[in-house]
Amino acid sequence: MAKLEKKGRPLPADYLNKPDLWPESAFFFDAFFRLSPSRSIGMGEGRIPFEAIDRFAIRSGIATTHEFDRFERMIRAMDDEFLERRKPKGKDDIGGAVSIKDGAAIRDLLTKIAEKMEGPADS
Repeated sequence: MAKLEKKGRPLPADYLNKPDLWPESAFFFDAFFRLSPSRSIGMGEGRIPFEAIDRFAIRSGIATTHEFDRFERMIRAMDDEFLERRKPKGKDDIGGAVSIKDGAAIRDLLTKIAEKMEGPADS
């Protein structure tokens, strides 16, 4: 980005309109991206296995049942949304993945995940 600024070129709109992330969401995004490769892809893309989520939680120091339940709910919500967006919508569609450069799509994705996460209040 510094090179663009030095040359007097405008910064990309997606860079300037990055979604606001909650500070604690970085842990969940990191966990999701680390866990994603553990999914099965035999007859189609599967969900992240419980065992992988459990093992990641243990290694990350998630100790209480309450903390684990919250962690698993967040990873499941992210995974469900990821898989939903990857489903082909028609014969010419190869999947609805969101580009990391698409700030508006990321914002929509985070909003959907937040809506799915609404449930029993965490105390």
